[in-house]
Amino acid sequence: MKRLIYYEWQRIWMGKLIKLSIVGCCIFIAFCVYSSISQISATDLNGMTHSGLQGAKVLKETRPEQVLHESRVKEIMAEYLAYTSDKDTASDLEKFQYLTEEMYLKYYLPNRELLTLIASVYTPLGQNYSLKETFENNLNVDFDFARNERVNEWLQIKENQGLLRNVEKTYWLEKDSQIQTYKYGYYKGWNSILDSASWLIMIMIVVCIGTAPIFAGEYQTKSDSLLLTLKYGKNKLIKAKLISSLFYATLVYWAIVLSYSLTYLFLLGFDGGDLPIQLINTSYPISYNLTIKQGVIILLLLMYAAVVLMVSATLLMSSVFKSSYTVIILDFLLIAVPSFLYSNMGGYVWQHILILLPSKITEFKFDDYITYSAGNIVLDRSRMMIMSYVVLCVLFIGMSYRKFKNHEVNK
Repeated sequence: MKRLIYYEWQRIWMGKLIKLSIVGCCIFIAFCVYSSISQISATDLNGMTHSGLQGAKVLKETRPEQVLHESRVKEIMAEYLAYTSDKDTASDLEKFQYLTEEMYLKYYLPNRELLTLIASVYTPLGQNYSLKETFENNLNVDFDFARNERVNEWLQIKENQGLLRNVEKTYWLEKDSQIQTYKYGYYKGWNSILDSASWLIMIMIVVCIGTAPIFAGEYQTKSDSLLLTLKYGKNKLIKAKLISSLFYATLVYWAIVLSYSLTYLFLLGFDGGDLPIQLINTSYPISYNLTIKQGVIILLLLMYAAVVLMVSATLLMSSVFKSSYTVIILDFLLIAVPSFLYSNMGGYVWQHILILLPSKITEFKFDDYITYSAGNIVLDRSRMMIMSYVVLCVLFIGMSYRKFKNHEVNK
C-alpha cells in the first residue's frame, strides 16, 4: 500500500502544469508579503513618518503593552481632553482632532489606534462623532458598560434584519459575558496573517490543478481499463490515489501558509499573540473570548478544512468527467463564482448557506455573529463549518471511490 501511495504521489508531481502553478503561486504570495510589509506606515513620538520594517519597529515602540482597566481608560481620555483644552496644544481644526498640528503629529498619530479603540466602544453603531465629542460625553461612563451596550446594539440590528434568532442572540450574550478586561499592545505580525486569508484562493486553485487528473487522467489515457483489471486495481490503488491527493493538498497548503506566516512573525515580531481578538476591529464588537494567536490558529485550520473539501469535490468530479481540464474549469467556477455572491442578496437561509462555501472562508470575520440553531442547540460558524465539511468530505471521497471502481471502461 505504501508503495502504491508513493507511486501516485510521484505521478501528481510529474505534471508541468502543477509545477508552474505552484511556482506562480509562491511568487505571487511572496510579492504580496513584500507589498504588505512595505505599506506599513507609522508615526513616531517626534512626528516623523516611517514605513516598511522601520514603520513596524515604530509601531512596536509606540504601542507598549498595557491593561485597559477602567482607571487607565479614563486616564487616557482625560489626557486627550486636557490637550484639547490647553491653549498651547489645542486648536479649532477637526482635521487635527482639535489639537495643534504639532500635537496631532506627536501625540495623536502615534496613539491613534488606541484612541480609536476606546472611542469605538463609546460610539453608538452607525453614529459618527468626533473623538473630542465622544470623550467629553462619556468621561464618566463605565468602559465595560459601554462595550456591552455596543454588543447589544449589534445583536439587535442582526435580529431586526432577520439574520439572528432569539436563541442565537442569547448564545452570543452568554459568550460575551466571558470577555475579560482588554489588554492592548503591538500585534502587527499576527494581524498580518489574519489579513492574508484572501490568498487562500490561489492555494485552492493550485491544489485543484494537482488533483484534477487523479481519475480523469486515467480516462483520458484509456488506462482505466488496465488499472481496474490489476490485482489491487479496484481497492488499494484507488485508495492510494485518494490518500496521495490528500497528502498533496496538505503539504502544499501548510508549506505555503506556514512559510508566509512565519515570515511575517520573524520580520514583524511574535509580540501580541496573547492580546484579545477584539483589538483587530474597532468598527464592530467581537464576542469571541479568544486571543489573537488563537484566532489565527482557528482561521488557518478552517482554511485547511476548506482546501480539503475542495480536494474532495475535485476528486468526485475527476471520477465523473473524462477530462481533467473540465474538472479544472468547474473547480475554478466553484471558487470564483461565490466571490460575486453577497450575504445581503438574501435572508437568513441564504446567508447561512452561502458562508459555508469553501471559498467564502476568505471572508471569515470574528464580528459577523453568524450561528446555526436547532431548538436549543446553537453552533457558531466555525463549528458548523468543521462539522459540515467533515460530512461532505467523507461523502465526496466515498462517492469518488465507488464511481471510479464501478464505472464502465472505454465509455
